Amino acid sequence: GFKCLYVPDAIVQHDYALRFGPQKTYYQERNRYLMLLKNLRWRTLLLLLPSLLLAEALTWGFVLLQEPRRYANKIRAYGWILQNWQPLMAKRRQTQAIRRITDGEWLKNVTARLSFEQVNSGVLAHIAHWLFDPFFTLWLWALQGVVFW
Repeated sequence: GFKCLYVPDAIVQHDYALRFGPQKTYYQERNRYLMLLKNLRWRTLLLLLPSLLLAEALTWGFVLLQEPRRYANKIRAYGWILQNWQPLMAKRRQTQAIRRITDGEWLKNVTARLSFEQVNSGVLAHIAHWLFDPFFTLWLWALQGVVFW
């Protein structure tokens, strides 16, 4: 609902330090599901399913290995989506009615690379990129070639 201004000469300094507070997992996961469910067409979500399931498995791995006491926050995010399914679908209908870009255009502006460095900046991040980047990249390229809606 806020007005968005474009100022090409603006210089923005982002004061940010990566922190995983107690609620971060909950909001990060809930908002990811919200964004996907609200904005993308069902058939795009279906085509994204293999990459979404792999990302979900990686997220669970992170939560269970790095932050095991926060697994409940991930489950809470699922619960929130289920509890708010009707209002979420109403918001989805509104969002879909005023869309300005297609899913195909959206896919051309996303990255296939996950930020493993946010979790581990060492050898583990390099191994994760080596293992998973090819799959996510190939899947994105494939979708970019077939999603025209």
